[in-house]
Amino acid sequence: MRSSVIAEGQMARHDAAYGRMFRRFLLSALLLGAAIMTACDFGPPVYRANGKLLFTSPRMSLPDSAGFFEPERAIILSDTMRQRVRKRMKKPADEVGQLLANVSTFRSGNTNIVVVSVDSPSVEFARDFANTLMDEYVTFREERRAMTSETSLLTLTREINRLSKEMRAIDVKLLEFAEDRSHPPSADLPPELQLLRKDREPIQLRYDTELRKLTRIEDTNYSRREVVVLEPAIVDPKPLRGKKR
Repeated sequence: MRSSVIAEGQMARHDAAYGRMFRRFLLSALLLGAAIMTACDFGPPVYRANGKLLFTSPRMSLPDSAGFFEPERAIILSDTMRQRVRKRMKKPADEVGQLLANVSTFRSGNTNIVVVSVDSPSVEFARDFANTLMDEYVTFREERRAMTSETSLLTLTREINRLSKEMRAIDVKLLEFAEDRSHPPSADLPPELQLLRKDREPIQLRYDTELRKLTRIEDTNYSRREVVVLEPAIVDPKPLRGKKR
């Protein structure tokens, strides 16, 4: 009987000790949460600069235009673009790392407008980084298009020259036969020349097709850009988070 009473007393003391430990843990967690919230509330203010890009490509108007936008979005947010912007702004990497809080981009509804947002504790940095990012992205797309066009132009030019040589060789043989005085004027072409003249027709057709492609690419290079800066970045005067002390 006495041993059971002692055991019950020990269990009660253990329960009380565990209860005190739990209350201390709970109090510590509450104090830590309050400290974090206070730090966020009174930390440095973070501002957002919003700029807008306008895509003039007809692919943005197609039902599956998300397939066009997502790769472009990845380019805007890529490390390559950040490095280009940093070099353009002539700022060291550690300074950019401290001032750049976040970069995001999204399509404005179903329009051809894409919003580029930059968050930073510096109003000037947020605005300058957003504007430089949009400019560098437009330049990057122009460089990529020029490179693609140059490759296509080179390939088409080589093919056109090859087809031209084939047609010229056939024309020379036909002309030699026509100028040969040993044949009567009404003589028919020999079978091998008839076959060459027949083969020339699809070569001429292919030549005309490739020439139209070449002309179309050259015209595209002088047409309007597929993306332009619609609105330079504007900083919202109200910070996203944080308050000045």
